[in-house]
Amino acid sequence: VDPASKLELLPAIVESEKPALGLRISETINPPMDLYFDQDASRLLRIDWRSDIHRFSNWKEHDGMWYPANCVGYKKASGKPWYFTEIIELERLESLPDGLQR
Repeated sequence: VDPASKLELLPAIVESEKPALGLRISETINPPMDLYFDQDASRLLRIDWRSDIHRFSNWKEHDGMWYPANCVGYKKASGKPWYFTEIIELERLESLPDGLQR
């Protein structure tokens, strides 16, 4: 949302067997961050940033919101995964904890 951010369309790719549209964000983030979205569902499939690729999958719905339950991080240089995350439980907070504001 920073007006100083520069947005640039990237060439489409295929990610997880789905056509994906790319968007590069620069100026307010260094190095630039590349985001790829599922062309049909508009869901985030991948983030390329610094020396890593983060792939999001297993989209689930909870309380009216969609989220990727899995993320795997890969090192660009080797193509090898270096972390795996899985959200196994999600709970909507009734209110924000003390000290946080919306």
